[in-house]
Amino acid sequence: MEQIITSLLDNDWYKYPMGQLIWRHFRDAEVTFSLTNRTKSVRLAEIINEEELRYELDCVRNLRYSGDQIDFLRSQRSSKGQILCDEYLRYMHREFYLPPYDLKIVDGQFDLTSTGPWQNVSHWEIYALPIINELYYRTLERKQSTIERCASYAFGIEQLKEKNRILGEHPEVSVSDFGTRRRYSRERHELVVRVLAEERPRSQFIGTSNVELAMKLGLPVIGTSAHELPMVIGALYRSTEAPFVSQNRVLKYWWNEYGHDLSIALTDTLRTPYFLKHLPYEVARDWKGFRQDSGDPIAFGEMIIAFYESLRIDPREKLIVFSDGLDIDAIVRIANYFRRRIRTTFGWGTNLTNDWGFPTLSLVMKAVSVRKKGKLIWTAKLSDNLAKAIGDPEIITLYKKDCGYGETFSQECRY
Repeated sequence: MEQIITSLLDNDWYKYPMGQLIWRHFRDAEVTFSLTNRTKSVRLAEIINEEELRYELDCVRNLRYSGDQIDFLRSQRSSKGQILCDEYLRYMHREFYLPPYDLKIVDGQFDLTSTGPWQNVSHWEIYALPIINELYYRTLERKQSTIERCASYAFGIEQLKEKNRILGEHPEVSVSDFGTRRRYSRERHELVVRVLAEERPRSQFIGTSNVELAMKLGLPVIGTSAHELPMVIGALYRSTEAPFVSQNRVLKYWWNEYGHDLSIALTDTLRTPYFLKHLPYEVARDWKGFRQDSGDPIAFGEMIIAFYESLRIDPREKLIVFSDGLDIDAIVRIANYFRRRIRTTFGWGTNLTNDWGFPTLSLVMKAVSVRKKGKLIWTAKLSDNLAKAIGDPEIITLYKKDCGYGETFSQECRY
């Protein structure tokens, strides 16, 4: 069958602004990324053929950026001008490589890790996850009869039609595709994005995080930053500064690099209440808004509105990007709840690109450690959902103590 990842642009946009910041300030950081299957009941290594997985991972390592692809990255602009500088793009064109990976099987699961320069190894996350997902569903499909495969496809089309219909009834709701990492397949990912791009106005389907699809379909690329920035930078400075100092260091780096247009802050690495408690007023005033990626979305929105109001900032001028485990019903419910109170938009992931009749997997590949002057330092993410906390248990305990962690919300990760 066709190779799963055929282009390095089959990647989430946020890896490039993050990569440029890392390349500027932390290019000597050696980071390890590691795969976690949060769907413990599915023993992936007993389903996916290991040699098929190795083949796909090796194929991606042989890919390089073409001149046209670099030109597309260069064409991305903000009010500050060209987002990715020519020096960084030359690096990506001439020097970028995916570091070697280590793959083992442990208790029925794949233990996949890769260590290398942070600005390079980070990209393994977006290539490894869709590879594993697609191999998983290919294996399940092989066990189906022809009529069963047709029925699954028909189910997915009906689901897509229903989502499109509901969006049509709610033109005030805006969504973007965030579904690369856990999609059913590359082919069906493109189908879903193409349908929404054709059926919905640009004011409603505002773009995709997938750079290859944006280039192919003429769509805006969507995305800002991810947890790895505060996780790794917090680890690098943990011995010399409080967690909130590192948190605000990340925000300062980001603002200096990209300014207002990309100023959506991710709040839950060390839990949202801690983030807001220590957030400089200037960030609240100047940044566009926040992204919600764990916990109760309604409680999050109420917290953000109260936070702005406490600073006498009009929340109606601010934005929340909801991106945690969304389906169409949740999107409409959240949008209706906050209408005329704060602006909302939705980064729609797994349920958009992987709704074809099979149970979904909750796979993540996170930065788990960084090496500084030969010393290994572990990272951690607390989250606003106990079930999404990840990292070394001792570091999680340390962060919980330092950050006054009192989270009680716990919800199994569907996606």
